[in-house]
Amino acid sequence: MVNVWKKWPRADELDPEKFTCFKDNPVIRKADARYYEQELKDELELWIEGGHKQKAAEVLKLLKPHGESCSENQMKEIFPHFVEKLQEMDKLPALFFIFNIKIAEELAKKVCCFLEKKEMLLREEEVPGSKNQGHLLPKKTEPADKLKETKQTSIMQTSGEDDELLIKKVEPGNVGKQLEQISGKCADCTYANYQALDMEALCKILNHARFITNYEELRELALRGIGYHHAFMEFKERQLVEMLFKMGFIQVLTSTGTLALGINTPCKSVVFVQNSEFLDALAYRWMSGRTGQRGHHSVGNVYFYNIPFSKIESFMKSKTLHIQGQFLLRASLILRLMLFASKADDKTNARKRVMSLLKNSLLSFEEPWTLKMLKLYFVFSLQFLVKEARGLFNSLCLLIQKGMIETDRNFLIQTGTKVFSEEVMEKLVVVLAHLFGRKYMPAAVVGSKQKFSRSKVFLEELSEDFTAALDKYNHKVEESFGQFLLTVSTVANNRKRYQLPLSKLDFSNKQQYDHPLAFQTMKCDMERTAISPFVCLSGNSDLDLLHAGSLNNVLLHMLGITVSNIPVLYLKKCDNQGRRMPLNAYLLDFYRHGSLKAICQDNGLHEREACDLLKDFAHTVQTISISLREFCRSEDRNVVWAFEQLAKSYWKKLEEIKEEGENNF
Repeated sequence: MVNVWKKWPRADELDPEKFTCFKDNPVIRKADARYYEQELKDELELWIEGGHKQKAAEVLKLLKPHGESCSENQMKEIFPHFVEKLQEMDKLPALFFIFNIKIAEELAKKVCCFLEKKEMLLREEEVPGSKNQGHLLPKKTEPADKLKETKQTSIMQTSGEDDELLIKKVEPGNVGKQLEQISGKCADCTYANYQALDMEALCKILNHARFITNYEELRELALRGIGYHHAFMEFKERQLVEMLFKMGFIQVLTSTGTLALGINTPCKSVVFVQNSEFLDALAYRWMSGRTGQRGHHSVGNVYFYNIPFSKIESFMKSKTLHIQGQFLLRASLILRLMLFASKADDKTNARKRVMSLLKNSLLSFEEPWTLKMLKLYFVFSLQFLVKEARGLFNSLCLLIQKGMIETDRNFLIQTGTKVFSEEVMEKLVVVLAHLFGRKYMPAAVVGSKQKFSRSKVFLEELSEDFTAALDKYNHKVEESFGQFLLTVSTVANNRKRYQLPLSKLDFSNKQQYDHPLAFQTMKCDMERTAISPFVCLSGNSDLDLLHAGSLNNVLLHMLGITVSNIPVLYLKKCDNQGRRMPLNAYLLDFYRHGSLKAICQDNGLHEREACDLLKDFAHTVQTISISLREFCRSEDRNVVWAFEQLAKSYWKKLEEIKEEGENNF
């Protein structure tokens, strides 16, 4: 303000050094800072009212930050220099939030390569010392004079020769040499805080994780004070990174949203590196809360790296969002709860825990009527598990028995079991991939001219018998859960939800003769109790609830239910343009060639994601195999043998890759 208006009358009065609340006050309270801020705002308003509007605009223009966004490649190249700048400003440890797994790993490796190149240049130049030597090393780099004074107080305990050796040992130059001997890293080319962790404890932690697949990579990054964290890492890999970061050894950590709620990951700075649709006001508040935690750092810093200023401004102005619970119940969760309660040693305690989970849902906070909805969903799910799910299971077993197993005449008898051909096993994998391994690919991939080396990539269609069985099952489930939604809407009984916000037009009745727009556009003889009032104008009614494909678009949002809560098994899915999205054939391709690298290259999966999906499918097949052996009748033994053969074959392929060291199992 002084730079814009040289002869500003209140320049001395509002000078921060001379302001009444700040002058001769060693501690500035938050209330004083806010009062000073308000005084400056009031002064700008007086400028505008007094005819100095142009000067006020110049002040605001100077206060507004200026910057330019860069491309993704430029962002990656500049990122190591940005981290180096944070280190010079003493803003480490820092947590970098990136909403892409590959980029999170890549940026961590780029920072490590940057330090390696820096170390290589220092060694080539044979510089005897560096400017920041001893940074983040144990605080034993005190001057020799101070250590000599300490020596005189303990001269009765150690000899003079030992003291001289100690003085030489902790001199700055010798500390750097010790670091190089221990870790092989130059003291000026690592962000690791060797003051936070002694070498014995560090060796124990690294030794404990020595059997993980990416041990060498994570160890090399950790010794540089760098790490990455995301959901596709193994548990021990994440545990290693979290432990070293929490202890303060790792100073630079790139992460996805997995550490958004990491209360045990305090840091000095939080950096939002990548603009993403997942970065909203709520995510910003949660993630920025990792910095400046009480008891760790008195001041927290939040930085935005290559994010538009318009989005940053929206974060600053946004209000705290109302947190609302989600409808997390699924038919599979209810089945697990029933198994937990029935097979627990202490059945009374188990039932209490199950009831506590169902009754104390966050969804019912400030909405008591949702407890009735949860009870109704529980009843409908029990009905589904007893009738539709069991019927589908029997139908599929019968189809597998007739259409696949009995047609294979080239089986062998080994130790009382049948060994089926690879053709039969592949058909079984196709069926199970449609049921338990559905992963859709973009529709644009179908028309591309991309060539695949070893994988088929696109999963073939099911036979007509299987498709007909699934269509029949889906129709019954839609009808059953459609009735559930209608029942729930009567429990809610909130007429305001059925009204348009401006016109207050009520859509809860059958007829709307009093409103010409509604009369012309709606089917006025249809019920409308559980659908959104906005879709009523398009002629939708409660009958649309019986079609799960349109459920997300028509259902009242107050119910908190989506199509994911309804256990339908649709074989076809289309994108926003109506194009058919093909299913990924990664399960079948892996069964054929057994190569994880081919899966990642052709099928477009991340390596760790592919590992998790393949292991989940193998566990699913094994679980089905055990269940079939317990419950199937004697005439269904072919089905049991087929699943047992597939489970053994799939696990054998996974073990072969594990022995070759190709994957992250």
